[in-house]
Amino acid sequence: MSKFKITSYQGVNAMHFGMSALELEQVAGKPTVVSTNRKGEKNHQYDGWSVRYSKELEKVVEFGFTPRTEVIYQDISVFKDVDAFQKIISLDGDAFEYVGFIVLLKLGITLTGFHDGDESQKAITAFAQGRWDHLKEKFRQFPSYGKAEKIVATTGRRDANQKQK
Repeated sequence: MSKFKITSYQGVNAMHFGMSALELEQVAGKPTVVSTNRKGEKNHQYDGWSVRYSKELEKVVEFGFTPRTEVIYQDISVFKDVDAFQKIISLDGDAFEYVGFIVLLKLGITLTGFHDGDESQKAITAFAQGRWDHLKEKFRQFPSYGKAEKIVATTGRRDANQKQK
């Protein structure tokens, strides 16, 4: 698989949230690396993308992608379209920031590395319903793209596309 299409709260291509590792491997093949995070969740890594499984049920709860893959979200080429970040957060309309991740609860995705210019951290994840709910009280509202004053007030950074006053 080299092209991935994310469908909010459903999955990616023929891979769906709630699949077991065995079911996912029948679609995607064997992972190149298998690890466990500090929460006890299994992580299966492939070439440029990964799958995370819940600790309790060992079912897919998250898909993660780096720029080494081609990812499409609602006809937006996530890593190729220079306006992808603006377009995607506009689709959600109610973005949040949490420890460097832009969390889009309406869309079921997170973005990182897009808003702060950190190319080495650029990634998108698609997550299962409820995956981020336990952290909601720690979220900070992320302003609409292009509102420089709010971006500076919220993040301490000015969008590179905005002029200094």
